[in-house]
Amino acid sequence: MIKIEEPTVLQLEEVKAWEIWEKEPITYSHYYDKNESFYFLQGVAEIELKDGDTYTVKAGDFVTISAGSQTTWVIKETVRKHFLFF
Repeated sequence: MIKIEEPTVLQLEEVKAWEIWEKEPITYSHYYDKNESFYFLQGVAEIELKDGDTYTVKAGDFVTISAGSQTTWVIKETVRKHFLFF
């Protein structure tokens, strides 16, 4: 499951302490063995779940991906995000 939302003020404060990840345009598969939340600082990516549902994520989105999700990421524009696995 992927949940995309507008971040709350509290979430924006919390993400400042999270690590930052950056990646140039590429396509790759990723299996989530833990939940991940992230906040896109820049870039655009399409995330496709194994069942075919596709989500577009862009700067300003707060996203949570559930453990057990098999995804294919298509990074369209260089991505920079704060992230936390839990």
